[in-house]
Amino acid sequence: KDIFHYIGKYKFAFILTLLLSALSSILALLGPYFISEMTDLIQKGLSVEMDIERIRNIGFILIAIYLISGIFTFFENYMMATVSQRCAQMFRMDISRKMNRIPLRYFDQSSKGDVMSRVTNDVDTLGASMNQCIGSLVTSITTLLISFILMAILNIPLTLLSVCIAVVGFILIKVIAKRTQRYFRSQQKNLGSMNSLVEEQYTGHTVVSIYAGQRKAMERFDTINEELGNSAFRSQFLGGISSHLNGLISNVGYVLVCVTGAILYMHGETTIGTIVAFMIYVKLFTGAFSQISNAVVNMQSVAAAAERVFIFLNYEEMPIEERRIEI
Repeated sequence: KDIFHYIGKYKFAFILTLLLSALSSILALLGPYFISEMTDLIQKGLSVEMDIERIRNIGFILIAIYLISGIFTFFENYMMATVSQRCAQMFRMDISRKMNRIPLRYFDQSSKGDVMSRVTNDVDTLGASMNQCIGSLVTSITTLLISFILMAILNIPLTLLSVCIAVVGFILIKVIAKRTQRYFRSQQKNLGSMNSLVEEQYTGHTVVSIYAGQRKAMERFDTINEELGNSAFRSQFLGGISSHLNGLISNVGYVLVCVTGAILYMHGETTIGTIVAFMIYVKLFTGAFSQISNAVVNMQSVAAAAERVFIFLNYEEMPIEERRIEI
């Protein structure tokens, strides 16, 4: 909710970005539908006269569809990157202004390195992950809905099989993604602690050397480094499993659709063109779930970083009178 408050300042560009993303997905999904018709025409032409004119026209339509879809994707990526980085810029500006308004006790209780980490690492994570996950979510949701409609028009049994495969994959990914949130939160926290320690040691290097604190500093560094390594490994490992698991499910679904389609074709319940189209659609359909899982992983990273940023931005400010006295 807080993040979308910032995005709302670029409402027109954001809505246009979502619209372009949806249109690009819809156009890309129309491709297999025309490929199905082209395949049936070619198969029919093996026994009777080939309708070259119709096949040529479908080919031109496919070229136009994929070309326009590519153009929409280009502008969608450009505008989404612009919106996300402008939001990151506003985060930095608000944090900079906030530093002059909060009581000194906050800085007494928090290290400089941790505050710096919120301004740099956490805000950078917000900007980069927002750019990746929001567009992917819109594209994948559009792909799921439109591909389901087109598959249902082509063949109901193959559509039900594809949906069952995708749902199984989504449930497995959801179970994994639920466990990764705490590791992403721990990773951002440990990263702040690491920056805090490094900043303190370099700033107070003379004092540390005079009082022979090098060994204690190294022990603290080893402890934080170990915790950061563990949390980063678990978050990245579990996040990576989601995409690879979905790829495995997609390949299994591809094989099942081919086998089931062949059986239906032998009984005269489908055509070769429909099977070819489903081979493409099942990849797109399960791939949409893979995009959702990746977006969920990125959103968890966004949530962990945003939590630290908004804790700082929502910290109680000094009254105006006290600020004047400080000045």
